[in-house]
This record gives sequence, structure tokens and C-alpha cells, in this order.
Amino acid sequence: METATTLSALKGEKLKDTPQWRTWFARIKLYAKQKKVWDLCNPDTNIDDLPDPLEEPEEPEYPDEGDSNDKKEWRDLMDIYKIRYNKWEKQAKGLDDVNEYIITYLDAIHHLSLLDFETPYERLVYLQGRFARSSSYREEVRMKWKTFASQKPPKGADVEAWLTT
Repeated sequence: METATTLSALKGEKLKDTPQWRTWFARIKLYAKQKKVWDLCNPDTNIDDLPDPLEEPEEPEYPDEGDSNDKKEWRDLMDIYKIRYNKWEKQAKGLDDVNEYIITYLDAIHHLSLLDFETPYERLVYLQGRFARSSSYREEVRMKWKTFASQKPPKGADVEAWLTT
């Protein structure tokens, strides 16, 4: 399925509580990957391992009193500047878009809790801590399932009644 189609299929539900986390998070992840900024947003990445976002490049100063070689060098530097600026602008817009997407698909009752966080990474780390079930919870459910799945209903027992007990 194409990314845009997948996003369209997942749109709609706003994150309000824990049961919605996995679907909501998958939608945010897909959107950030589409914007090519997931590596800067992934809340599972340790903050020390998080790559630095690109910095806005400095425009080279035009040599008013330079000779033709200085002006040629300036043109070359301008070409490099334009390439770097476009990369920076695309990344900055992608991060802004992901930030907006997070707010848009987060229930309004949680908006105030995000005021202290600016970047998509910071917001997703907070929201993951707030809504994601812990690995211990998942392990507990897994163990209960294994125990349940290994049991057989008593002979002659009603299977439906046994399942509900």
C-alpha cells in the first residue's frame, strides 16, 4: 500500500488513552518517515544517539570590491549554500509538519501537557511514557496467554464456560 494511501486509511482517531497508542504511534511513525525525519523523531532512540538536526547555513557575502576570481568563488559558494539551504529547509519543514501532525491527532485534553516540549522527539518521548504499555505489561500478558494456551479444558466440560472462567 502506498504511504499516502496508508496514511489516509489511518487518519481520524485522535490519541486519547492507552488502547489507541499503538495505532496512533504507527501513524505518526509513517508520517515522519514520509517526511524523511523519523531518525530525528524516534522516541526509542537514546537522546545521546539522536542525530543533530541540520543548522541553517550562512549565506556567503558578496565581494563588492573583489575581482572576477572572487566573484566566481562567490558563485560557487552560493551554489553550495543553495543546496545546503534546501536540505535544511526541507528537514525543518518536515519536523514542523510532524509536530503539527502530533498536535492535530492528539485529543485536545492532552494539548496542555505538551507545552513544555518543542521537538517531535521530546513530545513523542513524553507521550510514549504516558500512553505506551510497558514491556513488563506485555510480558505479563504473554505469560498469561502461554499459561492459558497450555491448559486443556476438563473432560466433559463445556468449552464456552471454561473459556469465560
